[in-house]
Amino acid sequence: MTLRVVLDEGSNDLSPEKILAELEITNDPSRVGFVGAGQAGFKIIELITDMLDPHEYSSTRLLAANTDTKPFVSLIKSEGAKRPKHLDAWLGTIREGRFDLVQLGVRGTGAGGDTEFSAVAFEEKVSRIEKLTKDLNAVFIFGGEGGGTGTGVLPKAAALFKDKPEVAAFAIPIMPFTFEGDKRYKRATEGREAVAGQIAIITIYNQVIYAREKNKSENINAEIETVNRRIVLPLIETLTQLTLKTASTINRDLSDLRRVAQGREAYVASVAIGKEEQVKSAVQRLLHDDAQDIGIVRRSGEAIVIFQGPFSREDVGTATDIIRETMKKENPDQEISLTPGFDQGGEERKLYFICSSQNLGGPKVEWATVEEKKQTEMRNAEELREIQTCENLTLEDLKGPYHKSIEVPQQGGKERLEVSENFFRFWNYFFREHHGWPIEKQREKWVLIHQYLAGHMAHVIPMPPANLRFTEEDLRRSPEEERLRKKGLGGLIPRIRR
Repeated sequence: MTLRVVLDEGSNDLSPEKILAELEITNDPSRVGFVGAGQAGFKIIELITDMLDPHEYSSTRLLAANTDTKPFVSLIKSEGAKRPKHLDAWLGTIREGRFDLVQLGVRGTGAGGDTEFSAVAFEEKVSRIEKLTKDLNAVFIFGGEGGGTGTGVLPKAAALFKDKPEVAAFAIPIMPFTFEGDKRYKRATEGREAVAGQIAIITIYNQVIYAREKNKSENINAEIETVNRRIVLPLIETLTQLTLKTASTINRDLSDLRRVAQGREAYVASVAIGKEEQVKSAVQRLLHDDAQDIGIVRRSGEAIVIFQGPFSREDVGTATDIIRETMKKENPDQEISLTPGFDQGGEERKLYFICSSQNLGGPKVEWATVEEKKQTEMRNAEELREIQTCENLTLEDLKGPYHKSIEVPQQGGKERLEVSENFFRFWNYFFREHHGWPIEKQREKWVLIHQYLAGHMAHVIPMPPANLRFTEEDLRRSPEEERLRKKGLGGLIPRIRR
């Protein structure tokens, strides 16, 4: 039987689309989404707009969600070398529903470390986010842990795919540097665990790369950018190979990736093999990516390895033997599923690898130097003393000469005010710490702030954090009044006010 018999009688249309339709063969490309939450997540989406051409990867979708809109504005207004290579093409896909930048919250000034605010703001925009991420085959959700937006949004975004086994869903939490302090790292660890309870995670440890970077710069921003690119660019390349190039790869499809996504924690890596390099040494590098927990490989049960370029049968056997042996190190009796794939394109040889484990490993920390560890410990002790001091400050303590200045958010914008040194400390303490307090404590401390400002600058009406709501009566109360109310002695309040 010829193809013409299959087609409608008299039809001369032998286009691939017509043939596939007549044979009832689905021609549906892999729909893959990349989602970035917070500043770290946004930077990754920005990198992808430089790496991937939306015309070549026509089934890919990008979305960044952030409480701070300044990065969005800077990206859209960027020019010259600072403008991502394919940004204009991506902006051209907005009406197709393939690209979106989502502002979380109404202010656009960031979350200030408030994870609850970010989570609520995400819920308010969830229908818009679901519109872009619907009917995906695979999704990768990036976000920095330890701050307000990424830590608050990642669990909410992951929950969208928790009960969708048909989607290969991974969250990529990026852990903070140790110089950001123990408190931030603790918050990051808690955030990471919250995400791991939803979908598989691929944890990226910035600090490990930073600690082992030999050519350290005087410019910390340049160092962070270098670390991010060293980690993120190979990761994006590997995820692209695993999802968007399945059609050109022998012996693998997205169902293999979905099986890997059933684990709790995953490890992803890639290596380029030099002309004179032995496959054995390349595989060892593949399984020892400093930016991740290599223990995942030793306790994993599902894995995919892709051989791109010309590999001999002997090379493939050597590589798969080493990988299987490594996966069995912690549990020799464990059943291993290792799916190889072969992409013959190009002369350069590369290996791409992903595996997952049902066990969640603990976060790891590595110090750059002994001196850095000492400085961080001293900074943490100083921060603790500062908290203890601010905890006990009263309205009288906040008064004093104006030696500092702050920006106070109001309905009409911001106003810079001169304040006392103690109030300056208390103001920063409140916005750094309040998101972890009970709501009663947040209200009590904010009333103190309001009373100070009202007593010294009567025209100033500061806007409280989004999760706090006050009536005029609330703001008139002093901490002493609150204590009397709690004790059932509210009748004494008029005497205090007189």
